[in-house]
Amino acid sequence: MLHGVHLHFLGEINFNSMPTGEQWHDWMNELVDILGMNIMFGPKIMWCDTVGNEGHTGLCIIDTSHLTFHAWEEGKFAKMDIYSCKDYSIGAILDHLKKLDVADVSYTMLDRTIIRYGGGAEAVACGEVDFSREDA
Repeated sequence: MLHGVHLHFLGEINFNSMPTGEQWHDWMNELVDILGMNIMFGPKIMWCDTVGNEGHTGLCIIDTSHLTFHAWEEGKFAKMDIYSCKDYSIGAILDHLKKLDVADVSYTMLDRTIIRYGGGAEAVACGEVDFSREDA
């Protein structure tokens, strides 16, 4: 896998209501399974009470890299980072987000494969999904 796929999902999720720590934990566990990956550590969900940064933060180490997020209670949104050297589906992530009370998602998907002698990471997909629409 060293020179194969290196996919990196970066998302911003807006919520109608914020998930609890237990919901985040279950959601991450299920996502790893859905993506066909294996957990090495976690998921570990912690509450951050730093002023201006209050919310849940989570980490899951997988055998092909990691899943992380931080969710801000104020503003009802989260930033998510999923990196793996194993191929995975953006659609699977977006479908699984529907289990949470999501309003919309904006994301970037990067291929972080390094091209020798010039070139670098190339954006392979960017998009927005409005979960209030019937066809989302």
